[in-house]
Amino acid sequence: EDDLSVRMLHDHLDIRRAAATVLAGNATLSDFHELGMLLINHVAFEEHELFLAIETNLSPDELNRLGGQIAFVLATY
Repeated sequence: EDDLSVRMLHDHLDIRRAAATVLAGNATLSDFHELGMLLINHVAFEEHELFLAIETNLSPDELNRLGGQIAFVLATY
């Protein structure tokens, strides 16, 4: 589980770095391709590994609490 968390955090940092390059306004086609591939690979990882691990290891009550916490963070972001 720790490996999944570490990968998620690393992926998010890589995506932010790639997005910053694109948003800086001097991105190449390769930069756009890299960002796209990072996003595609990360979404696949979350859908097929991370979310499955969360659903498998948390009880329904824990999932509901987690959902509430995520909703709170998104509402205040």
